[in-house]
Order: sequence, then structure tokens, then C-alpha cells
Amino acid sequence: MNISALSTIIMLYFVVFILCIDTIVNGFENGTLCYNRFEYEYHVLEKLVKSEQDRTRLSGMLSNVYSRLSDKSKEIESLDSRINILETSLGVTAGSTYIRWGRTTCPNDTGSELVYKGLAAGPQHNHPGGGSNYLCLPEDPIFGENPTGGSRELLYGAEYETTGTFMSNLHNNDVPCAVCKTKSTNVLMIPARNVCYPGWKTEYSGYLMTSHYNHPSQKNYACMDADPKAISGGSANQNGALFYFVEGRCGSLKCPPYIEGHELTCVVCSLLP
Repeated sequence: MNISALSTIIMLYFVVFILCIDTIVNGFENGTLCYNRFEYEYHVLEKLVKSEQDRTRLSGMLSNVYSRLSDKSKEIESLDSRINILETSLGVTAGSTYIRWGRTTCPNDTGSELVYKGLAAGPQHNHPGGGSNYLCLPEDPIFGENPTGGSRELLYGAEYETTGTFMSNLHNNDVPCAVCKTKSTNVLMIPARNVCYPGWKTEYSGYLMTSHYNHPSQKNYACMDADPKAISGGSANQNGALFYFVEGRCGSLKCPPYIEGHELTCVVCSLLP
């Protein structure tokens, strides 16, 4: 309610008051009623004025809150901008990396970025020495000096050993791989599951694979993509580093929940922010 409206109301009630006084002075019977009505409407007017004052005060308080929120929002934007500038200048971006075995691309629905694609490699399957892990070799190696003489480790390309399985079409084919970067600072490979636990995002899922249990060369377990591909032109049976499915054996491995002879799945998960 603005000042002009209040002034008009006050003027009208002043006129009513004068008329009521005149009625009382002249002894009209309804003089008392007129006075009572004036007293009632005076109190109503008083409450209206007080409500308008309260509304004005609250409006001022809200305006002050909005102003302070706007200032804080600008401070946050300024801090975000400074952090981005600092990260850019230092070349630093938070995140983690993982290897997607069996593919040359990163998942297109997780926000992960391809660092490089390549081919899986490792020690020869029947060599008792050497490294114990699979490697994802890049397609564009850069070499240093080539020393002669002495002893060394031997590195071989990796093949699928999947004859007699649902992946038999890939048997003896060379295995591709991709190194992916995710914005999450924590990445976890979970064996025997193809679904992440709550609070984690699935990067990709597949089947647990490693070297054969009877081969001298032992490898780490790797999570092979559920839809693996092969390297073009790499179907010859060279028997270098080999990938076999992994299945459970009941005993000290509790059954249930595990099942004798079932291939184990796997999933690579990144922690949600």
C-alpha cells in the first residue's frame, strides 16, 4: 500500500469521525453505534498501517539477503575461474586412468577420454621368468639406443585363447587395448561382478581373464571387455602372451554364492563425485 492510498483512507476516516461527533452532539440515538464503528475501523486502519510497515521492513531484509547471495555467487565464480586458470597453467587435471582390454576406444557414455590405443603384450606363456603383468603397448613407439649383447626379457603380443567358448570366433586373434582417462580420482576393478556397487559408475564390464593355470608364466588378472574386438591381420597362432577365461573351483571358494565351472565376470568402476 503506497503513501497516497494511506492518506486517502485517513482522510475518509477523519470525515466519518466528524460526522459521528456531530451525531453524538445532537443526541441522535445511533450516536453510540457510530462511535463504536469508528473505533473498530480505526483499529483496522491501525493494523493496515502496521502491516504495511512490516511488509516494507521485510522487503528491505529480503533485498539485503539477495544482495549478499549475489555477492557470494560472484565470489564463487571468481574462485572457480582462478582454479581453472591455475590448472590450465600447471597442466593439471584431476582424474585416474585404466586399461580397457579388448577394445581400442573408451566408453562413450561415461565421459572418459582416450589417452592412447594399442595392443596387448606380455611375456611368452611358457617362459618361467620375466614380467608378470600384461602391457598395453602404444601403436607409435619411440625407441632410444639399441644396446647389443647381454641378457634381456622377451616381450610378445597377446592372443585370445577362447576355443570352445562363446568367444571362439576370436581364438588366436591378437588382443587390442585402450588406455582411458576418467575425471574420477578413484578407479576400481571388481572381479566376479558385472555391475558396480552404489556410489560407483560403470566404465565397462566383461570377463576376468589371465594366463593358463598350468603355464610357467603367470600374469595378473585383467578385465576383458564383454564385447571384445581383434586386431586386424593378427589371427596367426603365435602363442605369445595368452588370455584365458577364469572359472571358480568350489572348496575353499564358497559355493554358493559361487558356482563350480562358471566363468567369472568383472567390472571397472569409477567413484561418483
